[in-house]
Amino acid sequence: VRSTSTRCEEHDEQAFSLSRSREYQISSAHCKLGLVTAGRMPRERTVFATVGTTQFDALVDKLVSTEVTHLLAQQGYTRLVIQFGRGAEPELPTTPAIPVEYYRFKDSLAADMHSAALIVSHAGAGSIMEGLRCDAHLLVVVNDALMDNHQQARDAARIAIASLC
Repeated sequence: VRSTSTRCEEHDEQAFSLSRSREYQISSAHCKLGLVTAGRMPRERTVFATVGTTQFDALVDKLVSTEVTHLLAQQGYTRLVIQFGRGAEPELPTTPAIPVEYYRFKDSLAADMHSAALIVSHAGAGSIMEGLRCDAHLLVVVNDALMDNHQQARDAARIAIASLC
């Protein structure tokens, strides 16, 4: 891994070559966000999305869209990892702004959740509680298509209680 410039403190545009031959343009916004220090690689800022054991294709499809991957990149996120559960395998755009990885299930999501800077979760109680234990921002998205939207009232109350602790 090598950098083509080490002048981040002056907020110059920089390009870092990664081992996978992917170029990242580093701007003053990245420096201000604390993603880059002079002469070093940008810290990886992963977005991890989980739908648990359910199907939530609307959320997965939106997350992998060109629009959303570009927005994530603009906010300094460098990677998107999606656990898509029982849903359809995501169809990725031809040129997502950040690398996208996905899988159906794993024995444990804890490592992915704890390494994320942002967690996007369905409104399942277990996913919410695990997300609250992580050092990450947590965005909970209710799946209106599931069982008369039973998640909304129950989990909104749990989030409110957990955030007060």
